[in-house]
Amino acid sequence: MFRANQTSKDDLLLVSGEWVVGRVHPPGGTLVGKFNWSLTGPHTPVVAAGTVDTLEDAKVALLKGWRAWQA
Repeated sequence: MFRANQTSKDDLLLVSGEWVVGRVHPPGGTLVGKFNWSLTGPHTPVVAAGTVDTLEDAKVALLKGWRAWQA
């Protein structure tokens, strides 16, 4: 489940139970208009971070990484 971070409406957290397991946010700087995504806790051999063009692509990529980690 995605929810807004308390500190910024542009910062989304992926929550599983009571744990924050990932994050989606705009990177700013030279990457304005793109979105970063990352798994925030688990150390894993799966792809755990990236930068994509849209918010929806970031959510999809983060969920894919989380599901790969769970598998």
